[in-house]
Amino acid sequence: MFAGRRVLVVGTGNSATDIATELAGQADEVLISARRGVWVLPKTLFGRPTDQWNGALAAVLPWRLRQRLSQTMLRLAPGARRVRRCRRRPRACSRTTRR
Repeated sequence: MFAGRRVLVVGTGNSATDIATELAGQADEVLISARRGVWVLPKTLFGRPTDQWNGALAAVLPWRLRQRLSQTMLRLAPGARRVRRCRRRPRACSRTTRR
């Protein structure tokens, strides 16, 4: 149904992300429209579930330090993406980017 088409998914909630993931294997191009930049996290980060990292770091680090460490880990991790917010040229910024 979506083969050979460009598809726009509006929003970055759980359902929108699931839909975009499923369509990525079928459509030629999948674009995500977001109100502001968001992180799209992989299920595992360095061989451990992503949500476990935050819990482990919360037990030993203050919030600001934990936030910076988490952002650094995400930049280094394969599969982590940041969806950018674009103001001038939406076509040039519509794809997810590796950071």
